[in-house]
Amino acid sequence: MVQRFRCRWLGEAGGMALKARRTVYGALILATCAPLEPTEWPTRELPVVEILFDGDGAEEIENAYLVDREYGAVLKKGGERMRCYVSLHGGATRTYPKRSYRIVTIDDEYPPVKSGKWIYSSQYTDPSFCRYRLADYFFGRADMIRPRVRPVRLYIEGVYQGYYLETEAVDSFFLKRRRMPISSLYKAAGPDVRFTRRTGMVAEQAFEKKLPEDDRCFADIDSLLRIIDQGIGESTRSSLEALMDVWNALDYYAVAHLIGHVDGMTNNICLYYDPRIRKFVFIPWDLDLTFDVLPLPFFAALNNDLFEKMARVPSYRGYLVDRMRSLFDLDDALGVLDSLYGVTGPEACGGPYAGLRGVDCHDEIESIRRFLSTVDSVLVGF
Repeated sequence: MVQRFRCRWLGEAGGMALKARRTVYGALILATCAPLEPTEWPTRELPVVEILFDGDGAEEIENAYLVDREYGAVLKKGGERMRCYVSLHGGATRTYPKRSYRIVTIDDEYPPVKSGKWIYSSQYTDPSFCRYRLADYFFGRADMIRPRVRPVRLYIEGVYQGYYLETEAVDSFFLKRRRMPISSLYKAAGPDVRFTRRTGMVAEQAFEKKLPEDDRCFADIDSLLRIIDQGIGESTRSSLEALMDVWNALDYYAVAHLIGHVDGMTNNICLYYDPRIRKFVFIPWDLDLTFDVLPLPFFAALNNDLFEKMARVPSYRGYLVDRMRSLFDLDDALGVLDSLYGVTGPEACGGPYAGLRGVDCHDEIESIRRFLSTVDSVLVGF
């Protein structure tokens, strides 16, 4: 296994503001998570994970796609056996033949104590198993903290289910593994989320507060929305920078453009308030709907209210353009794609559900290649 540490110093790019930000925030990351944040690039012999349900759980969960119910089970992983709760994961994908699962491991004690949460995604929208991992690579180049992800072979009750993507959930366990304080963690409450109060939607309606679990106060994110509504410009940007790590936000925006992560700008948004720097930061999440068809026009209006306003500030816009160019290298991206495909290979599109989707891994990879080539052409002429 080759370990690529995600917390890296990015050099002189971005000017004094970036260097100051990396010195303060980046140093904290390096000090706390460098030993804990390796990306695993497994060999073709992928790790094997098996779920053994209690009683008739295996049959019951397949018929429970309309309810969010947990089933007791044993998770076999890496030579260990762990007690866990298993439930279906996702929205529309609950009705697909190849389901995704959410697994919460528990300590072997009574009463049981939750010890971790993992998503086993069928990647029904990305049968190549390369889009999510390539997107993860780009966010890694931008030095962003994000969940660990790896492809595995999943078995249920001894029956092979095909390749799955094991993804770390962004929750209290995610923070504890990185020695990050438990603090406000928000996720968008639905599609087309907007960073504004002017639509009549308050923060409690636009965002779902995940952490702290016993805290229903939205004052911090409400303050952020008020600042954004007041307008963002060269003369007023200091107010935003006092409450949000704008360089983190701009990095997130830059990568989202490069990989076509529209979902991450309008729906799957994850915001964490880091009390160590007293600012909000973005955490990338749910990256399967990326590198699809054609890149998003740079700085297109998304009715997001935050990113569009930031892109109209000359200094922010200049940083965005420079950042996208520094993060993207066509030859490098194609090489990484080949490496990722070398890990999973055409078998990713196989397995017991292959005939139901009728996809070809070669076509999927060529589609991603065309996307990357288009991004490169647009950047050259931008």
